[in-house]
Amino acid sequence: MPERKFNDASELIDEILNLLEEGEEADVREVSHEIGFDESETRETLEILEMMGLVKNLARPSSFGTETLKVSA
Repeated sequence: MPERKFNDASELIDEILNLLEEGEEADVREVSHEIGFDESETRETLEILEMMGLVKNLARPSSFGTETLKVSA
């Protein structure tokens, strides 16, 4: 898989922050897929945003073995 360009990640970050402006919590799975990110790339992006203090990363495994891709402000 080719390495992502910074512009791709910044588009995802912008979309995540826009979703959070609309509410206290957001599931970013749909927007990440629209931009072309897979779940592992999205989780990595969420972890970076959490380390920067921009979001609270709520991406956790569920009892069904899938993960939610949620963040909160």
